[in-house]
Amino acid sequence: MTSFSIWIPGKPTPQGSKKGFVINGRAVLVDASEGNKAWRAHVTQRIKEHEEYIRYKGPVHVTVSFYMEKAKSNKKKFMIQKPDIDKLCRSVLDAMTDAEVIEDDSRVVSLTAYKNWETDDMCPGVFIHIYQKEDDA
Repeated sequence: MTSFSIWIPGKPTPQGSKKGFVINGRAVLVDASEGNKAWRAHVTQRIKEHEEYIRYKGPVHVTVSFYMEKAKSNKKKFMIQKPDIDKLCRSVLDAMTDAEVIEDDSRVVSLTAYKNWETDDMCPGVFIHIYQKEDDA
């Protein structure tokens, strides 16, 4: 079973919500999340540059652990406010597809995700672990 792990520092941003505009009679949709395009490009580039970069063609399991910036005044144990974990995952899975480490995010057959506060040991960013599932077909 092959696996791939990478730590990517930075401010994780969600993907998912869209804003619609009409320009010259055409509907235009843009990502509502500020900074998502840059974050996704950053994740894509870091994956491509990783020394253990491989391409998975079959089913994979993905684990993502997000570490979010915590305000000093925040005393909550769990990171229970926005951004939503599913939208954070969507951004990273699409970046993995852009990096061609997976053919398409439809290849992800199981996903485990965590949303944590940054700690003394972990600055904001995301830890990604991918491993190949056995394809019995």
